[in-house]
Amino acid sequence: MSGLTLDQLRTVPCGQCGAPAGEPCTSHQGTRVRRNDVHQARTKTYQEAQR
Repeated sequence: MSGLTLDQLRTVPCGQCGAPAGEPCTSHQGTRVRRNDVHQARTKTYQEAQR
């Protein structure tokens, strides 16, 4: 699954890399976009918001 289709990417910011909602997570101090997934912290934040 492409990271661009993940609900957590569209709806919550990433607490690990600081990417805002709607923007992909980054790796390597923000120099490389994570194209296929998001940080686990972002997924956890999204799951908690769904409860």
